Amino acid sequence: MNGLAPTPQPGARSLPRLSQPDGFTLIELVVVTTLIALMLFVAIPRFRSLLATDDIRTVSRWLLAEVPLLKNTAVSLQQDVALNIDLDTGRMWATHAEMNDEQRRAAAEKGYKPPEAVQIRDVEFARGDTRTSGQVAVSFYRQGYSDQVIIHLADADGRIFSLKIEPFQPNAILFTHETEFGKGDNA
Repeated sequence: MNGLAPTPQPGARSLPRLSQPDGFTLIELVVVTTLIALMLFVAIPRFRSLLATDDIRTVSRWLLAEVPLLKNTAVSLQQDVALNIDLDTGRMWATHAEMNDEQRRAAAEKGYKPPEAVQIRDVEFARGDTRTSGQVAVSFYRQGYSDQVIIHLADADGRIFSLKIEPFQPNAILFTHETEFGKGDNA
């Protein structure tokens, strides 16, 4: 006995050994590689478009998050709070009544700046005033309500999103199309 493998006993039957390939054939490797390449060729452009940021949706999400935060801040601080929008630069920032001029300037400088591809086209107030340039303040009052406005966003592809802020609703409503007050648009 050599210690490496058991010695067959006389008269014992050995099981037939199944032949197992030691690797893959060249044909199998070429077929699998081709299939993977085809899947990647189809999947990568779609995956890339999912990873690429949709700028208008990014700005919309920021506003959707900011509106309830500002409403809650106004109530908890018992101070009127404003979402300031510079329609010329697109910058947005929050201020409250207790801030001095230096604090307001600092807030404006640190404000949210949307990507270049997105423009805040206008801010439409329910009272009939629509602003397309300059600075606009959307107020959130200490009593828990806000101005009723629609903020229209436009991107380089020509898409228009409308963000509607209702006085007594805790959250803003996002429309993936243009809407205006008085049009009866509920979707």
